[in-house]
Amino acid sequence: MKKITTFILFSTFWIYLLPLSAQTWFPVNAEWTYQTFSPFDPFNRYGIDYIKCIKDTLIEGNRASVISGFPGCSPFYGKQIFYYNSAEDIVYVFINDEFKPYFDFSKKVGESYYMYFPNTEYFHDLPYDSLEVPILSITNEIIGGINIRIQHFAITPGYYHFFRGPIMEYIGGVYGFYPESGSCDFTLFNGLHCYSDEYLSYYSNPIFQEKGCDYIPLNIFEQSHKFSIYPNPANEFIMLDSDEKFAKIEIYNILGKCVLSQENFKNNHIYIHALYSGIYYIKASLITGHVLTHKFIKL
Repeated sequence: MKKITTFILFSTFWIYLLPLSAQTWFPVNAEWTYQTFSPFDPFNRYGIDYIKCIKDTLIEGNRASVISGFPGCSPFYGKQIFYYNSAEDIVYVFINDEFKPYFDFSKKVGESYYMYFPNTEYFHDLPYDSLEVPILSITNEIIGGINIRIQHFAITPGYYHFFRGPIMEYIGGVYGFYPESGSCDFTLFNGLHCYSDEYLSYYSNPIFQEKGCDYIPLNIFEQSHKFSIYPNPANEFIMLDSDEKFAKIEIYNILGKCVLSQENFKNNHIYIHALYSGIYYIKASLITGHVLTHKFIKL
């Protein structure tokens, strides 16, 4: 009877432990593949940037993750250290020998928090700067069998920096990993292609699972038909322009879910005021049967 009791206690402990250890923020070998672009390049060249958790470290008794890799316009330089406090549900970044909040998933809809990052612009004496993150909504998605929370927000720009797109639990920013400079002339984030670790894999578009995370889809200038969107970024509506008539328009979010569908056009206005801020993809079916795609940003 004693052996059975011991076995039951051990089994109960293992079942309790498993979901806690199955997934956390930024485990070793976690890797992000972001598309980047050069804003002042006359050819608007696109590239790929890889970010990876290269090792664990121990700081102030906390198990933390060392992250390496970033494009040229981030205020982060060298390897960065992040620590997730599961009791507080906050991801901290190590700046100037102290941990400062970076992602805060303890906040509810209607609340806000400050994302901290190194100060590189010298407009004040503090070693860090911050951006306010007001939470507009929180949604959930099942990815790889894991329930993922997603924070949707409207960033209040700082003096020089900005951070775009929603934040996915365990993964981070779906537009960029770090805040970026508004006066950048190097490379900027242009959206997350893929994320992977031991437990979780995420593809922002099925095409990256098919063709690889470093695949850069054809841009508008490489398509055989004229297709443009303006304004882009946009807030209330977008206008579509093509050399053929539209039969159907579908708009997909970064998770591949269709969030808007429209047919029988009287004009080429698409009202997007109800969409959350972030990156979206338009799939335009023409009356000739051709299908065109484009990406736009909802402010």
